[in-house]
Amino acid sequence: MKKVGILYGNIGANTGDLAIGLSVRKILADIGMEFEELVPGRFDPEDYATIIIGGGYLLRPSPDYLFDNFRVTGPHILNSCGIFGFPRDLEYLNDYLYVTVRSSGDKQKLSYLTKEVKVVPCTSMLLGDLPHLDEEVRRGSIAVQLWEGLIDEESLVEYLSSQPFHIYFLPITHYNHDFKYLAKLSQRVKNSSLLPILGPEEVFTLIGKFDYLITASLHGAIFAYVHEVPFILFNSCDKQRFFMEDRKLDGYLFTNFAEMKSTFETLQDIKPDYSTSLHQDFQTLKNHKQTIKDILATKQLVAAGSKLAVTQTEPEDLKTRLHLRNLQIRYLQEQVRALNIHTKGLETSLRVKDSQLHQLQTSLQTSIVMQLLSKYRRVIEKLLRPSTRRRYYYELGLTGIRVILNEGWRSFFKRAKDWLRFRKEKKLVHSDSPRYFETKKEDNIPM
Repeated sequence: MKKVGILYGNIGANTGDLAIGLSVRKILADIGMEFEELVPGRFDPEDYATIIIGGGYLLRPSPDYLFDNFRVTGPHILNSCGIFGFPRDLEYLNDYLYVTVRSSGDKQKLSYLTKEVKVVPCTSMLLGDLPHLDEEVRRGSIAVQLWEGLIDEESLVEYLSSQPFHIYFLPITHYNHDFKYLAKLSQRVKNSSLLPILGPEEVFTLIGKFDYLITASLHGAIFAYVHEVPFILFNSCDKQRFFMEDRKLDGYLFTNFAEMKSTFETLQDIKPDYSTSLHQDFQTLKNHKQTIKDILATKQLVAAGSKLAVTQTEPEDLKTRLHLRNLQIRYLQEQVRALNIHTKGLETSLRVKDSQLHQLQTSLQTSIVMQLLSKYRRVIEKLLRPSTRRRYYYELGLTGIRVILNEGWRSFFKRAKDWLRFRKEKKLVHSDSPRYFETKKEDNIPM
């Protein structure tokens, strides 16, 4: 009997896509259905009775080298997908057993289909918290996830530094290297911490521990929403806007620093109540799971009935035995192909894990170096205060080292000789305070 296949964005380090895959596996495990995870472009749809495609941002205008692999024809299931742009050639979905998208805006984009399209929230909402998570979160905290270029960095750093909260920089969209930008911000924002690169369940669990979230990630917003953590969301494209509009939360979108500041202050003054819309979303997801269960159970019964009918009508002769042997051979061949697909999927997953490990090591090294440098600077600022004799000779020594490294010893000795000559010729100017020390402009001979 053919198995169920699941097809989603499992070939990258996208937290949202990986969370969706976990949720679909959870749905099928809960209803007791065996399944195989498929790798885009590396499977034969004829080998599977039903394929569950999505969710995520998978339906896009064609031609597209990667996302065309998610356009699978046949009697399948579209699982709460998002639609990028306005593709007008998705009529193949009319043959699907069940078509669901994740927002009313996405449904409007499929209005030309004759098939009924239902709105079902992203199934990643079905994830559960991990029972044990090593990362601790202080009380009074803001989680921040943005990527470079969205809003004015200087204004953001100044604003976050003035907040009476501990700031946690949380990477979520690893595919656009947000961890690099957040690492840079963490070195500039007082009272802040940079969190490591985490898996989708870890991110889901951790977000539930914060007091507020400022994010550009749709799934970061979804995870906060599930935990009823107040959040604001950067409106980078229609998927963010669709999610917020369906829940009447579009007043908590922002597109620049001024809007972020105003929206976040409003969020603190008037915390939104998510309970009513959450109840509706979870009821919709419950019905969604039941519909998938009913569809798959019906197809299994039909397949089992057909097999029984063939067995009862065929005579027990050589022809029958040969037919059964051929069926066994075909089954084994299908198993081999399935194992090959699974192996390739594991290889792809291994490459993704290697990439994530490399990114984590890079982030960790950068974080350690920057933390040491930050501590070193704080020590210098404390021991060698500006406008003191100690600070003057410290900076003079650094200047000399730079000359040696960039220009060589000969240049250093020449400049040192000039500096000593000027020191003898010019007198140092002192104020009444014995702690104050400065030189005339002509004494500051750059080395």
